[in-house]
Amino acid sequence: MALRPTMAALVQEVRGLIGDLSTNPTQQFSDQVIQDKLDARREDIRYLLMLSAPTIVQNAANNNRPVVIWSDYYAGYQHWEGDVVLQGNTPGVGSWLVLNAAASDFITGHFQFSTNAFTTDVAPQQYPPVWITGKIYDVYATARDLLRMWIAALATTTFDFTAGGGNNFKLSQVISNMRDLIKDYDQQAWLRPIETYRDDLARTDDTGLVIQPELKRAPGV
Repeated sequence: MALRPTMAALVQEVRGLIGDLSTNPTQQFSDQVIQDKLDARREDIRYLLMLSAPTIVQNAANNNRPVVIWSDYYAGYQHWEGDVVLQGNTPGVGSWLVLNAAASDFITGHFQFSTNAFTTDVAPQQYPPVWITGKIYDVYATARDLLRMWIAALATTTFDFTAGGGNNFKLSQVISNMRDLIKDYDQQAWLRPIETYRDDLARTDDTGLVIQPELKRAPGV
């Protein structure tokens, strides 16, 4: 898929994780390659109800009365692409309206409908509920995938050697350091559950009905 401007922040974050910064004179991976690897680690989210975090204030903007300002909402997931859609209801106007946040942190999943709740903002701002639709990405699994590609490229060109005067140069340490990073990112990547079952027992579905065991066939049959 063509390079999308809404992926710029995620691409830069992955560059930081693998040490392939855009400020380097030469880069191992293009933005397009990084985006493609991110897309392979993407999950689509539709109509996720966000957590509202109301702010209780008493200020001059609200006639010095204690009021609740509905400003902050949290998606509960991190690393969103920058094209999310927020929807909510506005009394007297309509339902499922597309909303415009005053500030958006796509990395943390924090969206604000006012940015001065404790000083000059007037209640109520945006009443809950607010839903979010968009795409989230596993940046650590992506970084791990790219580091493995980088190791593959280095494996045929990187080697240790001894120069004049007995100076030893161990360029293979670069690969070793990358493998250490891969182990670290393995622990931070999303957990992906898999379904397992014993094929020596009769399985049942949610209704209690026995499921016919799958027949085992010899290869090529």
